[in-house]
Amino acid sequence: MTVFALRHARRLQTVIATLVSHGYGPLLERLPLPFRLSFRKAKKMDDSRADLAVQTRQALEQLGPTFVKIGQILSTRVDLLPTEFITELEKLRERAGWVAYEEVAQVVEEELGAAPEEIFEDFSREPLASGSVAQVHSATYGGDPVAVKIQRPHIARVIRQDIEIVGFLSRLIHGHIPESRPYRLPDLARNFGRTLQKELDFSREADSIRLFARGFAGQDYVLIPRVYSEVSTRRVLTMSRIEGRRLDELDHLSGETRRRLASRALDMSMHQVMDMGIFHADPHTGNVLVVDEEYLALFDFGNIGVVDDESREDLTDLLAGVITRDYSFVAEVLADIGQPREDLDVREFRRDVMELFEYNYDKELDQLSLGHLLLQTMAVLRRHGIGMPSGYMALLRAVAVAESSARKIYPEMQLLAEIRPRIQSVMGRRRRADFDQFWITGVRRWNRRLGHWGQKIASLVDRAEGGDLSMRFRHVGLSSFLAGLDRIAQKIIIGLLIAALIIGGSLIIQIDRAPYLFGYPALGAITFLVAGVLGMVLLIGWRR
Repeated sequence: MTVFALRHARRLQTVIATLVSHGYGPLLERLPLPFRLSFRKAKKMDDSRADLAVQTRQALEQLGPTFVKIGQILSTRVDLLPTEFITELEKLRERAGWVAYEEVAQVVEEELGAAPEEIFEDFSREPLASGSVAQVHSATYGGDPVAVKIQRPHIARVIRQDIEIVGFLSRLIHGHIPESRPYRLPDLARNFGRTLQKELDFSREADSIRLFARGFAGQDYVLIPRVYSEVSTRRVLTMSRIEGRRLDELDHLSGETRRRLASRALDMSMHQVMDMGIFHADPHTGNVLVVDEEYLALFDFGNIGVVDDESREDLTDLLAGVITRDYSFVAEVLADIGQPREDLDVREFRRDVMELFEYNYDKELDQLSLGHLLLQTMAVLRRHGIGMPSGYMALLRAVAVAESSARKIYPEMQLLAEIRPRIQSVMGRRRRADFDQFWITGVRRWNRRLGHWGQKIASLVDRAEGGDLSMRFRHVGLSSFLAGLDRIAQKIIIGLLIAALIIGGSLIIQIDRAPYLFGYPALGAITFLVAGVLGMVLLIGWRR
């Protein structure tokens, strides 16, 4: 038996026995496990995926917080798992009893140096909420109502041990079951470990809350808790307490109020992805509350995703392709994002994507579901052997869950009608940014080049003045050739200048700013006129 197996023998046996009892015996029999285990009493599974999916969820729930968290992360990987598993894993909830007040008080004292009653006023002995990693108590601090999130005692050790076991089993499966290798289970296990370790550090969550607060500073309808840094550590997080209603508790509101709140929920998600460059990677309905029938409060920032410029461009292009029904473009973007096989049949893949989106687009606008469409799209990608980076999956999943949350508030919401102006606004900002980039970085780039050329010319002049420059040149019968080459170069330069003027004029007209000439922005119209004149000069010169 290995050192690892000896160190974690009892927990490892519990994990394997639980998996065997839920139908994974045939898989585990193929592994060189470090101890003997009888598979004769293994549960017999039905052939259906649905049954295995149910058994998988039950096994994860039985194994505790680490495995529940892993299941919740897997429920976002629609690129890896069939629909039956995604649907079942989405039902996972952290079922955990309360930790005794004495244990909670000990954690507070270890982290903050004093008992809860000495730091907070009205610290509740019973929690407001309890999860597998932490529980939340209400209190008052400096006269302000606060919520104190306290990590369960010893939970970090339990999670670290389980992460090591998951890594150990993933390496065994990868090494001895060839059909599992395309899934790269050891890499997945490492990603799980990193995600869970981040959630254990409440100081990271505090930083994320501050980041979101800055990002939503101009959005009055979004409420982000305030962090009380002086009474927050890696295992204790003190935030302002915000009370409201869950998204599934709004039936008493009028249709117009629910429609407004649903639109704001969608705006909140789009603002994260398109403007802030970060997004809430666990945006289920329990993490959003409606306050005073007007505001949306966001909670639980332990799992945050980052959107780089390339990912934001890709998502914008995907949504723009869907809205304009350019499904060939959608297929092209998906293939660019993904990791296709060398033998990909591009034509067949494009046809499958077009059929899928045409079928869904023909539905009524209030019946179109981004989440369902995402599941179907991932099925097409799997069928054609196209993998998707995990970062993109988290991003797409967050958008789909945001749409689901908006529909919980207002089921009649017409998704495409709501998204269209937002995407058009993003595309407009992108065109203006491209124009600014052209003038700012483009001009500066040429300025730097001219500066370098000037230095080189100055150096040549200095060498000539000092008598250090010598040149030898000899030609025979090149005069006519050089003259023709000079004429060709002039025409090429004029052609390039015309092209640059047309492109620049187009960008200026898109910006649509006064003053106007002939009904168009004056600068753009003048640019086109100059391009026209140069074109005539070029045409006359060409005839000669």
